[in-house]
This record gives sequence, C-alpha cells and structure tokens, in this order.
Amino acid sequence: MLWVRNTFLISGLTGLLAVLLTATAGYAFARFRHLPGRYPVLLFFIFVQMFPGFLALVAIYYLLSRLDLLNTFTGLVLAYSGGIISFGTWVYKGYLESISPSLEEAAMVDGATKWQVFTKILLPLSAPMFVFVFLLQFVGTYSEFVLANLVLTGVESWNVGVGRSKLHHRPVPDQVGESSPPPASSVPCPSSSSSTASSSTSFPGTPQER
Repeated sequence: MLWVRNTFLISGLTGLLAVLLTATAGYAFARFRHLPGRYPVLLFFIFVQMFPGFLALVAIYYLLSRLDLLNTFTGLVLAYSGGIISFGTWVYKGYLESISPSLEEAAMVDGATKWQVFTKILLPLSAPMFVFVFLLQFVGTYSEFVLANLVLTGVESWNVGVGRSKLHHRPVPDQVGESSPPPASSVPCPSSSSSTASSSTSFPGTPQER
C-alpha cells in the first residue's frame, strides 16, 4: 500500500502541475502574439519533441543531484512536469485559438480585467482540455519506470513500477516471517546413475538381459 500511495501522490501532483504550466504557457502564446521570441520558442518546442525522453536522463540526474533533490518526490515531480510543457503548450494554444476573442473583448468592455477574463471565462471553457492534460500526464507517470528508478533510491519512496521490478531480484517473505520456498528448479532430483543402477540389478531366478 505504501508504493501505491506514493504512485498516486506523484502522478496526482505531476498532473496538477502540468495543468498549471500548460494553462499559463498556452495562454501566453495564444493571446500575446507580439511576445518577443514567440515563434522561435514554439519551433523549439516542436524540435524538442523529436528526441526521446531518455536522452535527457544524464542531465536530469546531474541537475537533481546538484539541487539535492535525489530520492525525493519533489525532484521526480519537477522532472515529469518539465516534459509536458512543450506538448501541452502546443495543444492548449490550439484550443484557445479556437475560442473567439469576442468573448474576451465583450467582458473587457463590461469592465473585466485580463486576469478576470482568464480566470472566469477561459478557464471554465478549457475544463475538457485540462482534464485531457491531467489524465495524459497521470497515466504516463503512473506506468513510467526508467526515470523513477533513477531518482527514487529509497525503499520507502518507491512507486509501484520500481517496487515490482525490485521484487524479482530478492526473496519475498511471507506473512509468517519465513522466506518463500525455493523454486522447483532448485530442488535436488535423484541422479540418473542411481536409477540406472537400480534398474540393472538382477534378482535371483530372473534372466539377465543381454
């Protein structure tokens, strides 16, 4: 149950942080069209998605070790959340561009600020997209093993994926406190020589085979 709780905690926090980063970054790129460096950054996000995530394992491990975040949920959540920024920003940016700006203009005519427009109009309309981003990040981190095995080194901080992998390399004690019985392959079997000798033994009154 400890590993299951850790898994739900890590995946839940990662999903919430992914929604927060996606909402702010996607809104900035969708509505602030004159933002300096907007187009190069969007192209960089596409370029980053061309490479698999495991190429950044060395850099992530180095950064977390320098920040003293190894074997912590904080380090793993930050590493997971950084990987969703590029994809989530593009997805939410396209979703916001499908919403007519006339809704925001009408609200601002009535006296609403940009913050009120974002929180009271755009965020409620973006609820389906936020659910998609949350579930995508939750499911992806729930079944992830490579980065979790690299960051989480303590038994009490393992998630389900790391814990199950470690069970294959060590004996699992049962409820009584004794070790599990050895597999069938390790049980000694009678040698073939003894069975051959017993079969070749002749008894009185029986003819021997030639």
